[in-house]
Amino acid sequence: MTPKHRPWGTRAIFVFTALQVLTIAPLWAQKAPLALSPPKLLTYAAPVYPPESQRVGRRGTVVLELDVAIDGSVSKVTVLKSTAVEFNAAAAAAGRRLRFSPARRDGVAITVRIRFQYRFEPDAGLERRGRARGLGSYNRRGWERAPSGFESLRGRVIERGTGRAVVAATVLIASLKRETLTDIEGRFAFGLLKSGTWKVLINGAEHRPVTKTVQIREGKTTTRSFRTNRRSYVMYKATAVAPPQPGEMARRSLTAGEIQRIPGVYGDAFKVVQNLPGVARAPAISGQIIVRGSAPGDTQINIEGVRVPILYHFGGLYSVVNTDILEGIDFFPGGYSVRYGRKTGGLLQARLKLAKDNAKWRGYVETNVFHTGLFLSGPLSEDIQLSIAARRSYIDVILNNALPEGTLPFTVAPRYWDYQLKLDWRISAKMDATALVLGSDDSLAAIIDRPPPGFGQANAAALFNTNFHGGLILLRMRGEGWKARTTLGLIRAGANVDLLGDFRFDVTNWQTTFRQDFQFGEGPVQLRTGLDMFVDPFRASILLPPQAADLGEGTEAQAGSRLLNQRATAVQPALWFDTVFRLRPDLEVVPGVRLDLFRGQNSGQTWLPRINVRWRVNPSWTLKAASGVLSQPPAVSDVVDRFGNPKLQPFYSWESALGVEGKVWDRLTVDIQVFHKQLWDM
Repeated sequence: MTPKHRPWGTRAIFVFTALQVLTIAPLWAQKAPLALSPPKLLTYAAPVYPPESQRVGRRGTVVLELDVAIDGSVSKVTVLKSTAVEFNAAAAAAGRRLRFSPARRDGVAITVRIRFQYRFEPDAGLERRGRARGLGSYNRRGWERAPSGFESLRGRVIERGTGRAVVAATVLIASLKRETLTDIEGRFAFGLLKSGTWKVLINGAEHRPVTKTVQIREGKTTTRSFRTNRRSYVMYKATAVAPPQPGEMARRSLTAGEIQRIPGVYGDAFKVVQNLPGVARAPAISGQIIVRGSAPGDTQINIEGVRVPILYHFGGLYSVVNTDILEGIDFFPGGYSVRYGRKTGGLLQARLKLAKDNAKWRGYVETNVFHTGLFLSGPLSEDIQLSIAARRSYIDVILNNALPEGTLPFTVAPRYWDYQLKLDWRISAKMDATALVLGSDDSLAAIIDRPPPGFGQANAAALFNTNFHGGLILLRMRGEGWKARTTLGLIRAGANVDLLGDFRFDVTNWQTTFRQDFQFGEGPVQLRTGLDMFVDPFRASILLPPQAADLGEGTEAQAGSRLLNQRATAVQPALWFDTVFRLRPDLEVVPGVRLDLFRGQNSGQTWLPRINVRWRVNPSWTLKAASGVLSQPPAVSDVVDRFGNPKLQPFYSWESALGVEGKVWDRLTVDIQVFHKQLWDM
């Protein structure tokens, strides 16, 4: 049933929808130009190898930053990183001679900044002849007999505590004037080195320097591992925000790597949200979050669009998902697109990590004061990759073994565990799939086995358990001028409370999600549309003691207790579409509308219009605004006959926001937002 009081009437909604479809139709029939095409290399310029470095066989890598002008020439060259300074001038000179086809936005040539890398590798024969002298016991004949790829020292640099690879760290042997960088797996290698004892210095941009003494022996390969501590970081260095997608005014995005650098959150993806602007923590140990004053249950938590029923273990200790299987998180305190609905608060979305080319097996085992966990990831074949993560607390084990029996009149044994298994499959160049199986279980038992004197009836047990198990399948497809995503998720969630053996409460939900999203066009006009289906079968069982209030006719259980059972199913399909209008290169307008249907114990429908606007005033500052209507149906447990009110209908929220964002200087960005929120039909 449509609400009686709302900012927009039904006629206005239909007029808005019709105008949008009529505007899109002629533009959709035309093939839109690509929004942005990168520059392509037309003429390669090889660097001049410094003669002295070539003679002694010196290797090196130089990373340049190039400004490519609208005519394809290189207008500016900057050296970003270098393993040997003697190659910098040669690389910069060669970079200025490169020629590209210009980058284009909507068919217009633009100036862009790109990175380009030169590797300096000496000719193998020249290297052997040039370095035969001065190598201690390696005489000229011995060097010539050495294998061409011989390595005197190889190793790996990993982060202390996590076991993660340290990428692009500098490895320096100052006495021998040899230097290299670690690769994506944290590995490095040196060719032929003079025998002896040398100090190796490891220095990374994000890690503390480490010095280690290494013994190099003639004709032997020495292998060493180095562990380094991460440096301290302040919060603003970790809050780099990705540019919002069209129709997302207030998105704040964090990658998994940025999350690992934020102090105080233990590298936990969902725990970091508690520190973001507009977020407050719910009272006690609920583990929920309050976004812009909304009720804790009004914020939606998703993994790739599939709802997660439980966010934290034991009210905020750790989140239920290992950060290493995630690419990052997106947090929307408000102003999000019509793709999402059924909640009037914020939105927290986790993105799964995509498969990488040339991936290798890696993993770690972690132990802290709360739990022990493991992570393992690697390729099963060229196109299939597997990731496994699991954690289990040991608080209950410590309590049961550390305290002598009978020390306390009661026993408290909290315990939690979780697991994730992710499989990525690159089906073709235009299609890939991801499957995720995950689960979580929290239990807390308080058992009074020695009642106080005079209270023999206090023998009691209180048992609490929350859990969920399930999975999702995500299929991504793309073609010329279109993209599509298909998501199917099934989560079984349960909660159990048992007090004194006379009162018991059990609830189970089988939450099924199906999403089909499409995007058409890549130019000044884009059409996005989709289907969003959510089905929630609900089952509840309550065992009441004989003296409990009569809540309805029940069946006899043990010792005269009453057992109440209730079942219900909520079916909530939705259709949505919006259009991205880039009226000018600096102005973007995204109107959209969402139709939510509610079927099951209660029925109704809601039309929800929303609009987002972004105007880039200059390269540093952007004005933004959003306004729209959201709705939230009552929980299925609130509308069943015995436990709730079957006449409850969705309530509504009208939200408007205005903001400005910009960069004051390289290390300081500002995002100021003011918002207004009105609720009705509560």
